[in-house]
Amino acid sequence: MDPLEKYRREIDSLDAQLVGVIARRLDVCRKVAGFKKESSIPMMQPERVEQVKQRCIKLGVSQGIDPNFVMELYNLIIRETCKLETSIIGESET
Repeated sequence: MDPLEKYRREIDSLDAQLVGVIARRLDVCRKVAGFKKESSIPMMQPERVEQVKQRCIKLGVSQGIDPNFVMELYNLIIRETCKLETSIIGESET
């Protein structure tokens, strides 16, 4: 196997792990949404959102990742999470 193919296979494996971790994160977010719904807790928690972003930026920087990239990535993840929570929490309100 040539080196490029080896690297590509490693990237493919890492991509599969990343997607799996994101799926698990979204599953936990479904559980959070269910808890918020049952407990009448507002979906949007701006302080928590900011804490997550800042914590992850620090983690990224410690691994040599551009903080802007981490911020954009977490903006996408949080936007998807908010859509998910809205669909779950809003079910009883329709």
